[in-house]
Amino acid sequence: MTQWFNVEADYHQFNLAAPEADTTAFQEFGSVFDTGTAFVTFHTGIACGPVTVGIDMLQSPPEWSESAEWDNVDEAVLSAPTPLRVITNSGTVQEAFGQIDAPSSGKFGIRGLRP
Repeated sequence: MTQWFNVEADYHQFNLAAPEADTTAFQEFGSVFDTGTAFVTFHTGIACGPVTVGIDMLQSPPEWSESAEWDNVDEAVLSAPTPLRVITNSGTVQEAFGQIDAPSSGKFGIRGLRP
C-alpha cells in the first residue's frame, strides 16, 4: 500500500536518511536519486516547496513493469542499520511520514521512479 505525504524540498531535493548520516558524502549518483552511507537524496525538479511523495514498503522486490509512464528509474541497495527519516537539506525532520525501521539485515532495496 502506497503512503502519500508532502515533503518540503529545497535545492531541488530531499533526503531519506538516518539522522546521523552525512548527506553530503555521496557514493553513487543517479538521475532520480544519489546515495551514500545511510542516506538517499532524491531529486525533485521543484526548487523549493512541497513535493508529493509516495512510499511503498515491500517485503520483496516488486514485479518489473515495462510501462512507458516512467521516464527515469534508479535502483540501489542502501546500507543503513538505524531507522530512516525524511529530512530536508537544512536538517528539518519531516514528521508527517514518521520513520522507516531498519530491517535485520541493515540493508534497504530502493527503487525511485519519476515520470
